[in-house]
Amino acid sequence: MIEQERLEALLRSIVELLEREGFEYAAIGALARNAWGRPRTTTDVDFALALAPSDLPRLLAALAAGGLVVRKTRPSEPGDPVPELLLMCGKDDPSLRVDFLVAKTSFEEEVLRRRLVATVWGLPCRVATPEDLLVYKIVSNRPRDLDDVRNVAVARQAAGEPIDWAYVERWLKEFGCEDRLSTIRGQLAI
Repeated sequence: MIEQERLEALLRSIVELLEREGFEYAAIGALARNAWGRPRTTTDVDFALALAPSDLPRLLAALAAGGLVVRKTRPSEPGDPVPELLLMCGKDDPSLRVDFLVAKTSFEEEVLRRRLVATVWGLPCRVATPEDLLVYKIVSNRPRDLDDVRNVAVARQAAGEPIDWAYVERWLKEFGCEDRLSTIRGQLAI
């Protein structure tokens, strides 16, 4: 497993790069979970990112200058010049991983519009809201993601900042998985 200090340094370098280069981003995944709930360990850093086709070469060049190389891409559709998923790793250390989810849907664009500044590992950065994070996690529907949903919902409630469940439900309906929400809320009793 990657050491926490190395992952924190990676986060700092990526946030600095994205800010310096003027890219719209929001930390998602475990980074956002750590901002809004009880922290847990992670092995990578994940971001939602607005990326125009003309900006892709500039992003890749900046990442390469920072020691990262493309590990894998996933196109959204044939012929699309910008992939929907851009997976990076350290050139000299493949255990350093950064995943970029390129904003291609109205939900992902909304995530970037609503993002907030929060502190993750002592670093202020732009982070998906708790509600947007829950949508990502519930759609993904993996056991760890559902644990993250419960953790964030309970933590926000304890902080006096309850989740806007109507917002979450609206997006889950868009993705056709609103049935998952009633199960989760029933387990939480909130």
